[in-house]
Amino acid sequence: MFRLWQFYKDYKQDKEELEELRKEVELLESVLEEKKQETREECSKDAGLVCKPEIIHTRAIIGGKMYDTEKAEKIGEIPSYIIDKTARNKFMLFKTENGRHFVCEVNHTGSYVKPDGTMQRTIEYYGIRAVNFIEIKEIIGQAFPDLYIELFGEAEEA
Repeated sequence: MFRLWQFYKDYKQDKEELEELRKEVELLESVLEEKKQETREECSKDAGLVCKPEIIHTRAIIGGKMYDTEKAEKIGEIPSYIIDKTARNKFMLFKTENGRHFVCEVNHTGSYVKPDGTMQRTIEYYGIRAVNFIEIKEIIGQAFPDLYIELFGEAEEA
């Protein structure tokens, strides 16, 4: 009987300690989230940090349809060899609100110091090319195989 009583006391004490640890973890998680938010706010205020790149968008009318990098959904960056073996830069794949896909070259200029002493990073989109369904399927298959499987199903083994 004594052993059972001792076991019960130990169990109860362990349970209380576990509950205290859970509360401490919750407190630490909330403090961590507050610190993350403070860091985000400081980053946006501190002109010396590169917080958000300057993006130079482009648009083009192809086949009577407007393709605009600012309005389209960005799908992902594609290595240049998939689109054009002679291209210097990578490509970005976009999808318009109407479901049409297009690619354009992406130029990451890197960081530079502006005249006021702050750091800036620039990303420039240019050279829009509309792509048809067959091309988009091939591009997605090479650059994003998991997305291909999700959209089009499993591919036949080579």
